Amino acid sequence: MQVSRILAEEYGEGAGGLSGNDDAGQMSAWYVFAALGFYPVDPVSGNYQLTSPLFKQATIAFKNGKKLVITAIKKNKNSIYISKISLNGKPFTQNQIKHQLLVQGGKLIFYLQDQPAML
Repeated sequence: MQVSRILAEEYGEGAGGLSGNDDAGQMSAWYVFAALGFYPVDPVSGNYQLTSPLFKQATIAFKNGKKLVITAIKKNKNSIYISKISLNGKPFTQNQIKHQLLVQGGKLIFYLQDQPAML
């Protein structure tokens, strides 16, 4: 939820659209990653934290010729909580994903709901 709030409140089209210093484009890059549904945990691990995508669908084309299609299936526009994730038709139950897995391409589907999942 915090990532969704930051994307909505801290980035905009106006003069104050990016609070603070953009850090040579790093904050803008973080926004793009997070809007796709994942963002780097740190610069060296190759791990990405999963979060709710902003787009219904986005495709990333990698240098190796493979493509990753990211899809968000929402119950409605307020659905920001992840209920489940599938990768290439199989359940993906981790909260992080490795870079090596993303560049293999395929289909990453986020199923979003209105309330946090109850554990």
